[in-house]
Amino acid sequence: MPRTPVFLAIRSGLLRNSIKEALKDVPDLEVAGEAQDVEGARQALESDCDCLILLGATLAGQLPVPIGAFADERVRVVLIVSPFTPTEQIGQYTVQGAKGIATSDIRMTDLIRMLQLVSRGMMVFPATDLEALDRLPQPALDPGIGEVRLTKRERELLQLVAQGFSEKEASSTLGIGQRTAQTYLERIRAKLHAENRVHATALAVAAHLISVPAPSAEKATVGPPVETT
Repeated sequence: MPRTPVFLAIRSGLLRNSIKEALKDVPDLEVAGEAQDVEGARQALESDCDCLILLGATLAGQLPVPIGAFADERVRVVLIVSPFTPTEQIGQYTVQGAKGIATSDIRMTDLIRMLQLVSRGMMVFPATDLEALDRLPQPALDPGIGEVRLTKRERELLQLVAQGFSEKEASSTLGIGQRTAQTYLERIRAKLHAENRVHATALAVAAHLISVPAPSAEKATVGPPVETT
């Protein structure tokens, strides 16, 4: 089984070492590089590798990150933030295209599971924050996005994608061909002027075009928490 490369852009050496140890026994993930400063994190984000980047909040806060900065199908960013991060900031990270956001009190087993899900094309965000995102104003959005109209089928498809369905699963659920689903997703991306479907989903949630994904009931119960970023 090919292993997905994971780049650790985290200032804390203790946390990086803890994650490296935990990933040694994970068959589908492997540590491919590390960075502990802003320059290293920037280089990782600008690389063209097909990998995950686990980005600590300290470094993320020092990076200039415009809309779509994390919206890349090859370099997928998962952020580790403080449990006290304002919901507005979580919302901004989703608009910027982050594929996952974990709070620093997450259990290591849950963090690894999150990385595995993101590596398979899903998006994972804190449920407590997602429940409030749908009510937030998004001043950074393109003013024209309020004029966007999605068809019923486009909304249904994007809603499934937002809930973590793969393209194949979503098309099967809706009873349409996968090629048709791809056409719909490309049409949605063009309507929203999004970088890709992940960015399109974040924009659609922020603009109230689709609802916030329901949190999963599944919850791991073992493993130490991640204590710092």
